[in-house]
Amino acid sequence: MMSGSQIRSMQQEAAEEAARNSLTPFVYWKHDDLGPPFPMPNLGDYVPPGWERVDDFMVDSSGFGAPDEPALTVDQFRARIEREIAKYNAESKTVGWAIIEVGQFQVVIGEFTMVDY
Repeated sequence: MMSGSQIRSMQQEAAEEAARNSLTPFVYWKHDDLGPPFPMPNLGDYVPPGWERVDDFMVDSSGFGAPDEPALTVDQFRARIEREIAKYNAESKTVGWAIIEVGQFQVVIGEFTMVDY
């Protein structure tokens, strides 16, 4: 099991690398493979310019999670993404996702929207 400090250190490293490489959230298209492994970048705490983090989801990364567990299965996560896309499309907004924290069997995935300036 990973310690909290190890998870936090990994999160900070991911944020620094994401900022260096100007990474942005993954914009899902229907039927994209969501994994695991997950196609979205690991941003850690980094929020790219032009984006705003609006929500977080804990998702099973082992592929063995069950629907009645606290972490969403990949299928539950896909359903959630498709609901969010429909909501944001109605508002003419772009929504994307990125890993923000990695644990041993779960990841926390952040939901981001593009900010209108």
